[in-house]
Amino acid sequence: MQVERLAPSNERYEDRHGSLSFVVPYPGLVRMTVEGRASGPMSQRIVQLLEGALARHGQLAVFDDWENATGYESEVRIRLTDWTERHQQRIPETHVLAGSKLVSMGLAVAAIVLRKPLQVHPTRASFERAWASAVASRR
Repeated sequence: MQVERLAPSNERYEDRHGSLSFVVPYPGLVRMTVEGRASGPMSQRIVQLLEGALARHGQLAVFDDWENATGYESEVRIRLTDWTERHQQRIPETHVLAGSKLVSMGLAVAAIVLRKPLQVHPTRASFERAWASAVASRR
């Protein structure tokens, strides 16, 4: 595992399975990019980073770019879904770009558990438009 803190709200995490980039460019706006296979330890780090951002900002709009994620350990889906369920009143929107069918299936399961639709984007362009809108609303 390798963690590189690039700035107070910008971190890159890598382990032998994949990588995570976590950025909070504006208060309450989070963007995570996962590449490769998401591991249990990576999901622990995601939860720690989300907890810190939520404590600092009160609410979060979360953008998950999993286009280049090849899969995940079941612990990842369970941990992230549980965390989101506990805090969903403070997470008004979640946007996800999924590239693999496995990630898309996990999102469908998470949406059932959360009883709340996740905004899953079918294309990079759709995801980036939503991101640009969120950024513009915070400027």
